[in-house]
Amino acid sequence: MFRSKEHLLLANFPDNNYANAFILRHLIITAGHVAGAPLNIETNDKTESGQFSYQIASEQDLAISRQQIPSAGYELGSSPEIGDNIIVCGHHGPEQLYFEIEAVVSGFDQRGRIIIKRQKGKIFQLGMSGCPALNTKNQVIGVLVEGVKGTKGQEVYLETVKI
Repeated sequence: MFRSKEHLLLANFPDNNYANAFILRHLIITAGHVAGAPLNIETNDKTESGQFSYQIASEQDLAISRQQIPSAGYELGSSPEIGDNIIVCGHHGPEQLYFEIEAVVSGFDQRGRIIIKRQKGKIFQLGMSGCPALNTKNQVIGVLVEGVKGTKGQEVYLETVKI
């Protein structure tokens, strides 16, 4: 219903740590704070890789590749409303295992970021930045960028994507 694993990518760092990235309308998207120079990207099965130049979105914690890639990837969804069900998916941990976290939109902060609350699945953890948040139509509504302080991995902020 929600997923499309083939659009998920890994952002690889020189120290062999990973964050998440994904394809949206032929562009690679990740959280801005995980982007290195250049952005090193691998497919999840690590059979393909490449380096991409990127631009940090003004006023947002997003990195967007400058060059288009052949795969169309996800489509962009409309702005969510409080109570909407979403899913965050990606890869995590040393083995980069696939995960899905079911969540609900619980609010918006002063900067316009979406706040979501975990409903089912593992708690949100470090290393999950850059994951797409998908609505029930498998469309991207945001990018996971950071946890809400004091919620012990139960709530996170999503940046909205404007391209």
